[in-house]
Amino acid sequence: MLHRIGRRPADEIEGPVQALLACHQRIRSFTALAQRLISTTSASSGEVTEAATQLERYFGIALPLHVADEEASIRPRLLAIDPSLERALAAMTEEHETIELGLGRLVPLWACLVRTPDALERERSALEGDTSRLRDVFGDHLASEESRIFPAIDRLPPDERAAILQEMQARRAPPR
Repeated sequence: MLHRIGRRPADEIEGPVQALLACHQRIRSFTALAQRLISTTSASSGEVTEAATQLERYFGIALPLHVADEEASIRPRLLAIDPSLERALAAMTEEHETIELGLGRLVPLWACLVRTPDALERERSALEGDTSRLRDVFGDHLASEESRIFPAIDRLPPDERAAILQEMQARRAPPR
């Protein structure tokens, strides 16, 4: 019912757009896991703990790296080559802020479930509202980025696309 979500091997990533699309697929998968967590009435304590651990880790650690990819590596480069993207990029930033607010409520709830999986029933209504809002925001947000912003990345010079990918990889590299 609740299951572990995997990653694509790094050697399958060809460029920044593929890396971003892989992140978007993980966002969709983890959002679906959050939805399953609040919908289940038969999960064991172990399953609740595992799902909550995955959600807390992904949305608390990995998603902020993805946001940094878009805000620090993608946004300034696209604005430099195509000022007509300013409105789409501003909407992206605003949506990131909305998502961050929602996750500011959800991540602590998932952390609580990691420690106390039996609290799912008590926290279910709080989780339901915020998870539904998160699902709705992500639905529009991801579709907009994929249709309006990601195609513009392919118009960047090859050295800029390579630099973006290197920056993305550096954000995820273990500390030395």
